Amino acid sequence: MYRLFRLTLPLLLAALLLAACGDNSANNNANSASESPGAAASEASESASPASSPSDAAASEAVWPLVYTDSQGNEAVLEKQPERIVSVFHAMYPDYLYSLGIYPIGVASSDALLSQWDAYESFVTEHSVVDIGAPNDPNLEKILELKPDLILGYAGNAEQYESLSKIAPTILLDYASINQDWRFGVNEFAKILGKEDQASIVIDRTEQAVKDAAAKLADFRSKNETVMFISAVDKTIWPYTVEQLQTIYSSESGLGLKAPEGYEKVTDRSTALALEALVEYNPDHLFLMTDYGDDATQQWLDGLKNDKVWSSISAVKNGNLYMTDRSIFAFNAPIATQYGVNLVAGRLTD
Repeated sequence: MYRLFRLTLPLLLAALLLAACGDNSANNNANSASESPGAAASEASESASPASSPSDAAASEAVWPLVYTDSQGNEAVLEKQPERIVSVFHAMYPDYLYSLGIYPIGVASSDALLSQWDAYESFVTEHSVVDIGAPNDPNLEKILELKPDLILGYAGNAEQYESLSKIAPTILLDYASINQDWRFGVNEFAKILGKEDQASIVIDRTEQAVKDAAAKLADFRSKNETVMFISAVDKTIWPYTVEQLQTIYSSESGLGLKAPEGYEKVTDRSTALALEALVEYNPDHLFLMTDYGDDATQQWLDGLKNDKVWSSISAVKNGNLYMTDRSIFAFNAPIATQYGVNLVAGRLTD
């Protein structure tokens, strides 16, 4: 569990107390002027970023400076609320930032990946993002040029930590824990960013989106038809496991959809799926993610239309094959979850 500390400033507080006792009217005037403008948020996260009030601003000021001990035991001191954030991890970190009304100025592999996620189209369009290289080999010069006041990474950046921390306070988050529970991720990012008052709003909104989509799928679930999710990259089919997609398959916290019989035994996302195995699972509905611009894989998929094995799959044979972008598979973060459940519910009920 991460440790979060708040530094106290007794001398400053004492001075403020004396000033308050000496001149209440001046204090009242200061309070009335303490409200700070909130960051602009996109439509997708607008309701998760309530307007600031004087009390909110005072509470925000009270947490700085902040000392955060990361997953590797490193301590980062944040003197004030971060405004120029670089994310050295590409998969889920930008989503958490966007959901809290924060726009990163640099993201690893952003040119190749953020452009593949339709859920983030408005964010990328409205706020430019600099590609700072690969997550495991970030471009330090580019990061330095961006003049960040916070760098967010993961355990894989341990070797670069010393160099990164010389540029700006650097926090290496526990990606495994965040990937396992997006609610934990929202709360952890909110702590670091001084947005704890907004975390519950983001969580409530996302959970409501899942509930609404689940309600829309009530008639579909009664048909007892199976649904499966795969991706095609480099002419290869990769599975998305039941464990990965609890937002899809869980009847308690997700959409409650049914996986093909035996598919719950598939636990290794990194093992390619043969066509013969796909036929064995024989899903009634199949969601297939491909990358924009991957012409070779698209041509390969087009060729499968004449393949007897591929054509024998129930979903393909009955016209229940749904092509999607990467967003649908990012159910480990709030914005992508909202986007994904709406997309799935829409495709299965059209």
